[in-house]
Amino acid sequence: MKMLCGMAVLVLVLLVATAALAGAKTPDGNNLLKWCTDHLRMMDYPDMVPQSDRFEVGVNALHCGERIAGMLDMNTVYQVEFERKGINKTHLLFCPPVDPGPSLGQAVRIVLRHLQMHPERLHGPGISLVTEALRDAFPCPPAPAQPRR
Repeated sequence: MKMLCGMAVLVLVLLVATAALAGAKTPDGNNLLKWCTDHLRMMDYPDMVPQSDRFEVGVNALHCGERIAGMLDMNTVYQVEFERKGINKTHLLFCPPVDPGPSLGQAVRIVLRHLQMHPERLHGPGISLVTEALRDAFPCPPAPAQPRR
């Protein structure tokens, strides 16, 4: 339990520290759109990224990947703890399949598509948009009906 909580705190600290290094402003959807576009460029067409742009594109790809991987990891921590405590899955942020779960590449594509489909939301906090995208792609089962008294 302590180790899982420690991992969740570490992920959060890394995300906050990265935001601080990136200019102390919480990254929004516009940042995420650029970063995740560059992430796909590096994954799918690395030879087409000019040598002069590789450092910037690589850093952008890391910014995208670390946020999405952090959210996937945090949700996994919640899943494990909820199962251990017998808490209903409806309280999770999103419910991806398990074994195998979504790869980082798949999650990046899901988030990028969500950002492209909802340009009116790009002003919002990037991490919230990551959560929305993953929740839309992997909704949790509805809560069981409560018996009437």
